[in-house]
Amino acid sequence: MLNNRKILSDSMKEVDRVKYYNVSEIFGMLHNRLSQDEIKDHFRTGKIHGIKIEDQWYAKKEAIDEFEEEVINTDIYFSELHQIDLTKIQLKGRILDIGGGGEGIIGQFAGPHVISIDPSERELKEAPSDCVKIIMNGKDLKFLDDTFDSITLFFTMMYIPISDHNKVFKEIYRVLKSKGNLFLWELTIPKRPETDKDIFAIKLEVDIGDKKISTGYGTRWGKKFDMGHYLDLGKRIGFKIIEKEVNGETFFIKYLKD
Repeated sequence: MLNNRKILSDSMKEVDRVKYYNVSEIFGMLHNRLSQDEIKDHFRTGKIHGIKIEDQWYAKKEAIDEFEEEVINTDIYFSELHQIDLTKIQLKGRILDIGGGGEGIIGQFAGPHVISIDPSERELKEAPSDCVKIIMNGKDLKFLDDTFDSITLFFTMMYIPISDHNKVFKEIYRVLKSKGNLFLWELTIPKRPETDKDIFAIKLEVDIGDKKISTGYGTRWGKKFDMGHYLDLGKRIGFKIIEKEVNGETFFIKYLKD
Protein backbone atom coordinates (compact mmCIF):
# COMPACT_ATOMS: atom_id res chain seq x y z
CA MET A 1 0.00 0.00 0.00
CA LEU A 2 2.81 2.43 0.83
CA ASN A 3 4.77 2.01 -2.37
CA ASN A 4 4.71 4.86 -4.89
CA ARG A 5 5.66 7.17 -2.03
CA LYS A 6 7.61 10.40 -2.41
CA ILE A 7 8.59 13.29 -0.17
CA LEU A 8 6.98 16.59 -1.15
CA SER A 9 8.50 18.68 1.64
CA ASP A 10 9.85 18.31 5.17
CA SER A 11 6.32 17.88 6.44
CA MET A 12 4.41 16.24 3.64
CA LYS A 13 4.47 12.91 1.83
CA GLU A 14 2.57 11.50 -1.10
CA VAL A 15 1.14 7.98 -1.12
CA ASP A 16 -0.53 6.74 -4.28
CA ARG A 17 -0.84 10.37 -5.45
CA VAL A 18 -2.56 11.44 -2.22
CA LYS A 19 -0.91 14.10 -0.03
CA TYR A 20 -0.41 13.26 3.65
CA TYR A 21 0.55 15.78 6.36
CA ASN A 22 2.62 15.02 9.45
CA VAL A 23 2.12 16.16 13.03
CA SER A 24 4.08 19.42 12.74
CA GLU A 25 2.15 20.43 9.61
CA ILE A 26 -1.18 19.55 11.25
CA PHE A 27 -0.11 21.65 14.25
CA GLY A 28 0.04 24.67 11.93
CA MET A 29 -3.14 23.76 10.07
CA LEU A 30 -5.01 23.76 13.39
CA HIS A 31 -3.51 27.19 14.21
CA ASN A 32 -1.62 25.90 17.28
CA ARG A 33 -4.86 25.09 19.09
CA LEU A 34 -3.45 21.70 20.12
CA SER A 35 0.09 20.75 21.09
CA GLN A 36 1.94 18.26 18.90
CA ASP A 37 1.74 15.69 21.72
CA GLU A 38 -2.05 16.12 21.86
CA ILE A 39 -2.25 15.61 18.09
CA LYS A 40 -0.27 12.36 18.42
CA ASP A 41 -2.67 11.20 21.15
CA HIS A 42 -5.62 11.84 18.84
CA PHE A 43 -3.93 9.68 16.19
CA ARG A 44 -3.47 6.89 18.73
CA THR A 45 -7.10 7.02 19.87
CA GLY A 46 -8.37 7.13 16.29
CA LYS A 47 -9.93 10.59 16.47
CA ILE A 48 -7.62 11.54 13.62
CA HIS A 49 -7.71 8.86 10.94
CA GLY A 50 -4.16 8.45 9.67
CA ILE A 51 -1.32 6.14 8.76
CA LYS A 52 2.22 5.64 9.99
CA ILE A 53 5.12 6.20 7.60
CA GLU A 54 8.63 5.57 8.90
CA ASP A 55 7.19 5.55 12.46
CA GLN A 56 5.62 8.99 12.04
CA TRP A 57 1.89 9.77 11.93
CA TYR A 58 0.38 11.26 8.76
CA ALA A 59 -3.18 12.16 7.73
CA LYS A 60 -4.99 13.31 4.61
CA LYS A 61 -6.46 16.81 4.40
CA GLU A 62 -9.97 15.35 4.47
CA ALA A 63 -9.24 13.53 7.75
CA ILE A 64 -7.79 16.70 9.31
CA ASP A 65 -10.82 18.76 8.24
CA GLU A 66 -13.16 16.11 9.65
CA PHE A 67 -11.29 16.09 12.96
CA GLU A 68 -11.34 19.88 13.17
CA GLU A 69 -15.08 20.02 12.52
CA GLU A 70 -16.09 17.15 14.81
CA VAL A 71 -13.61 17.61 17.69
CA ILE A 72 -11.82 20.96 17.64
CA ASN A 73 -14.67 23.27 16.66
CA THR A 74 -16.96 21.79 19.32
CA ASP A 75 -14.32 22.76 21.90
CA ILE A 76 -14.38 26.47 21.01
CA TYR A 77 -16.05 29.25 22.97
CA PHE A 78 -16.97 31.96 20.45
CA SER A 79 -17.40 35.58 21.44
CA GLU A 80 -19.82 37.92 19.70
CA LEU A 81 -19.16 39.03 16.12
CA HIS A 82 -16.55 41.78 15.79
CA GLN A 83 -16.31 44.11 12.80
CA ILE A 84 -13.09 45.60 11.46
CA ASP A 85 -13.04 48.29 8.77
CA LEU A 86 -9.74 48.22 6.88
CA THR A 87 -10.87 50.97 4.52
CA LYS A 88 -9.95 53.45 7.30
CA ILE A 89 -6.34 52.21 7.24
CA GLN A 90 -3.79 53.83 4.92
CA LEU A 91 -1.05 51.37 4.00
CA LYS A 92 1.59 53.27 2.08
CA GLY A 93 4.38 52.19 -0.26
CA ARG A 94 5.87 48.71 -0.13
CA ILE A 95 3.96 46.57 2.39
CA LEU A 96 5.16 43.49 4.29
CA ASP A 97 2.40 41.31 5.73
CA ILE A 98 3.73 38.88 8.35
CA GLY A 99 1.64 35.74 8.77
CA GLY A 100 -0.29 36.42 5.58
CA GLY A 101 -1.28 32.85 4.75
CA GLY A 102 -4.76 31.38 5.16
CA GLU A 103 -7.36 34.08 4.52
CA GLY A 104 -4.66 36.51 3.44
CA ILE A 105 -6.74 39.50 4.56
CA ILE A 106 -4.06 42.16 3.97
CA GLY A 107 -3.13 40.62 0.62
CA GLN A 108 -6.76 40.78 -0.46
CA PHE A 109 -7.01 44.36 0.76
CA ALA A 110 -3.82 45.83 -0.74
CA GLY A 111 -3.08 43.29 -3.48
CA PRO A 112 0.07 43.76 -5.59
CA HIS A 113 1.59 46.25 -3.15
CA VAL A 114 1.99 43.45 -0.57
CA ILE A 115 4.75 40.93 0.06
CA SER A 116 3.11 38.27 2.20
CA ILE A 117 5.21 35.89 4.29
CA ASP A 118 4.28 32.82 6.30
CA PRO A 119 6.27 29.79 7.48
CA SER A 120 3.57 27.51 6.02
CA GLU A 121 3.67 26.85 2.28
CA ARG A 122 0.17 25.38 2.44
CA GLU A 123 -1.25 28.49 4.14
CA LEU A 124 0.32 30.76 1.51
CA LYS A 125 -1.05 28.68 -1.35
CA GLU A 126 -4.53 28.93 0.17
CA ALA A 127 -4.39 32.73 0.49
CA PRO A 128 -6.75 34.16 -2.19
CA SER A 129 -4.74 37.18 -3.28
CA ASP A 130 -2.39 38.32 -6.05
CA CYS A 131 0.36 39.58 -3.75
CA VAL A 132 3.89 38.17 -3.74
CA LYS A 133 4.06 35.18 -1.37
CA ILE A 134 7.28 33.97 0.27
CA ILE A 135 7.84 31.14 2.76
CA MET A 136 9.58 32.89 5.66
CA ASN A 137 9.57 33.11 9.45
CA GLY A 138 8.88 36.48 11.05
CA LYS A 139 11.71 36.14 13.56
CA ASP A 140 14.32 35.80 10.77
CA LEU A 141 13.38 38.15 7.94
CA LYS A 142 15.49 37.75 4.80
CA PHE A 143 15.27 41.40 3.77
CA LEU A 144 17.78 44.22 3.91
CA ASP A 145 17.49 47.00 6.46
CA ASP A 146 15.01 49.82 5.71
CA THR A 147 13.12 47.94 2.99
CA PHE A 148 9.42 48.48 3.75
CA ASP A 149 7.19 51.54 4.17
CA SER A 150 4.44 49.62 6.00
CA ILE A 151 4.35 46.32 7.91
CA THR A 152 1.20 44.53 9.09
CA LEU A 153 0.47 41.92 11.76
CA PHE A 154 -3.18 40.91 11.33
CA PHE A 155 -3.96 38.57 14.24
CA THR A 156 -0.54 36.95 13.80
CA MET A 157 1.32 37.46 17.09
CA MET A 158 -1.15 35.29 19.03
CA TYR A 159 0.21 32.26 17.15
CA ILE A 160 3.86 33.12 17.84
CA PRO A 161 5.41 31.92 21.15
CA ILE A 162 5.85 34.82 23.56
CA SER A 163 9.56 33.94 23.79
CA ASP A 164 9.87 35.01 20.13
CA HIS A 165 7.89 38.25 20.32
CA ASN A 166 10.97 40.38 20.99
CA LYS A 167 12.82 38.82 18.03
CA VAL A 168 9.90 39.45 15.68
CA PHE A 169 9.59 43.11 16.70
CA LYS A 170 13.34 43.65 16.39
CA GLU A 171 13.26 42.24 12.86
CA ILE A 172 10.27 44.41 11.98
CA TYR A 173 12.05 47.50 13.26
CA ARG A 174 15.16 46.61 11.25
CA VAL A 175 13.44 46.15 7.87
CA LEU A 176 11.00 49.06 8.30
CA LYS A 177 12.06 52.40 6.81
CA SER A 178 12.45 55.51 8.93
CA LYS A 179 9.01 57.17 9.29
CA GLY A 180 7.43 53.83 8.35
CA ASN A 181 4.47 52.34 10.20
CA LEU A 182 3.72 49.01 11.83
CA PHE A 183 0.01 48.10 12.05
CA LEU A 184 -1.05 45.45 14.57
CA TRP A 185 -4.45 43.85 15.18
CA GLU A 186 -4.71 41.40 18.06
CA LEU A 187 -6.95 39.58 20.47
CA THR A 188 -7.40 40.13 24.19
CA ILE A 189 -8.23 36.91 26.02
CA PRO A 190 -10.95 37.69 28.60
CA LYS A 191 -11.29 35.96 31.95
CA ARG A 192 -12.52 32.43 31.37
CA PRO A 193 -16.26 32.07 32.10
CA GLU A 194 -17.84 28.90 33.41
CA THR A 195 -17.28 26.67 30.40
CA ASP A 196 -15.63 23.36 29.61
CA LYS A 197 -14.44 24.66 26.24
CA ASP A 198 -10.65 25.00 26.01
CA ILE A 199 -10.35 27.53 23.20
CA PHE A 200 -11.49 31.15 23.03
CA ALA A 201 -12.22 32.53 19.57
CA ILE A 202 -13.74 35.55 17.90
CA LYS A 203 -15.74 35.75 14.71
CA LEU A 204 -14.81 38.65 12.47
CA GLU A 205 -16.37 40.51 9.59
CA VAL A 206 -13.62 42.47 7.82
CA ASP A 207 -14.53 45.27 5.40
CA ILE A 208 -11.84 45.62 2.70
CA GLY A 209 -13.84 47.98 0.48
CA ASP A 210 -15.10 45.87 -2.40
CA LYS A 211 -16.33 43.08 -0.12
CA LYS A 212 -16.66 41.92 3.48
CA ILE A 213 -14.75 38.83 4.59
CA SER A 214 -16.06 36.52 7.32
CA THR A 215 -13.33 34.80 9.31
CA GLY A 216 -12.24 34.06 12.86
CA TYR A 217 -9.23 33.58 15.13
CA GLY A 218 -8.79 31.67 18.36
CA THR A 219 -6.35 30.41 20.96
CA ARG A 220 -6.32 28.62 24.30
CA TRP A 221 -7.52 30.29 27.49
CA GLY A 222 -4.85 31.48 29.87
CA LYS A 223 -2.59 33.44 27.51
CA LYS A 224 -1.84 36.83 29.02
CA PHE A 225 -1.34 38.82 25.84
CA ASP A 226 -3.17 42.14 25.91
CA MET A 227 -2.70 45.63 24.52
CA GLY A 228 -0.31 46.53 27.34
CA HIS A 229 2.04 43.72 26.33
CA TYR A 230 2.32 45.06 22.77
CA LEU A 231 2.53 48.71 23.80
CA ASP A 232 5.44 47.92 26.12
CA LEU A 233 7.08 45.67 23.51
CA GLY A 234 6.94 48.35 20.82
CA LYS A 235 8.31 51.08 23.07
CA ARG A 236 11.13 48.80 24.25
CA ILE A 237 12.21 48.15 20.66
CA GLY A 238 12.14 51.88 19.79
CA PHE A 239 8.72 52.48 18.21
CA LYS A 240 6.47 55.42 18.97
CA ILE A 241 2.79 54.69 19.58
CA ILE A 242 0.73 57.02 17.41
CA GLU A 243 -2.68 55.35 17.53
CA LYS A 244 -4.44 52.71 19.62
CA GLU A 245 -8.03 51.50 19.74
CA VAL A 246 -9.95 48.82 21.63
CA ASN A 247 -12.89 47.06 19.98
CA GLY A 248 -14.39 44.49 22.34
CA GLU A 249 -11.94 41.59 22.58
CA THR A 250 -9.81 42.98 19.74
CA PHE A 251 -7.45 45.94 19.65
CA PHE A 252 -5.44 47.91 17.11
CA ILE A 253 -2.08 49.67 17.48
CA LYS A 254 -0.28 51.85 14.93
CA TYR A 255 3.45 52.32 15.53
CA LEU A 256 5.97 54.72 14.00
CA LYS A 257 9.66 54.14 13.44
CA ASP A 258 11.01 57.63 14.07
